[in-house]
Amino acid sequence: MQQKVQFVSAMIHDPELLILDEPFSGLDPVNVDLLKEIILEQHEKGKTIVFSTHIMEQVEKLCEYICLINRGKKVLDGRLSDVKHSYGTNTIALEFDGEADFLDDKTLVGGVDRYGNYAEVTLAEGVEARQLLERAVASGCNLKRFQVMEPTLHNIFINIVGKEAA
Repeated sequence: MQQKVQFVSAMIHDPELLILDEPFSGLDPVNVDLLKEIILEQHEKGKTIVFSTHIMEQVEKLCEYICLINRGKKVLDGRLSDVKHSYGTNTIALEFDGEADFLDDKTLVGGVDRYGNYAEVTLAEGVEARQLLERAVASGCNLKRFQVMEPTLHNIFINIVGKEAA
């Protein structure tokens, strides 16, 4: 409730600039949707909105321009679509029934985020999507979805921060 009151009090004066720090933190799904609608309305009115969050999925859904910061230093900035495009299309979304042991093959897979019967796969260097598809089919895995996609902002951030740490 306190977060909603703070947001309303900030909006009373119809500011040209909104600075929101983790605006959805602690809100239930109904209020998240309400706040999201208000943010998008303000954007449509031409307001500038600075949005700070650790939840990359929110950034992908709400932001046009991004600035990724790690340990107080800018590591990446630009139009979200350009950033995602610059990291290629070496990410595959898979949905499947059964075992997916082929995802453990390091000659094909550079990294994988598994969520039960769904996985987001980063291909190993030099591997093409069709090679992973052929291996999946040959394994007898029942594929429900195989989609080549741009990498998630979460994975881009991990990639950059991981390289910086090394």
